[in-house]
Amino acid sequence: MTPALKRCFPLVAALLAVVLAAGCATEAPPVPMAHLAIENLTSYAWRITLMPRTGGSPQILAVDPHDSPTLDVPAGAYQVEQRIVTLSARGAVPRDFTAELKAGETYRWPLMTLLSP
Repeated sequence: MTPALKRCFPLVAALLAVVLAAGCATEAPPVPMAHLAIENLTSYAWRITLMPRTGGSPQILAVDPHDSPTLDVPAGAYQVEQRIVTLSARGAVPRDFTAELKAGETYRWPLMTLLSP
């Protein structure tokens, strides 16, 4: 082995170790989730918007009449808007509120209104 190669060998070995170690890195831990079970008890279509209070993109869910979708969302605080989107219910006022969704919990969320179908 030449003197130049002897000097470079430790550097090359260190770089190779870093590259190999990066490939063996563990995945990030899973994000704690909350489960929503929405039940539309009306003949109207709804739009549910969940905006994380810490920032980020909102999650928007379209709920058809008499539908019962489920949704898993990261646990945390949300600004929530639920709005009837059916054209015949244009005068309906949206409901805005905050919610703290806890990890591992299931939230049953009925959608109701006093409007006639």
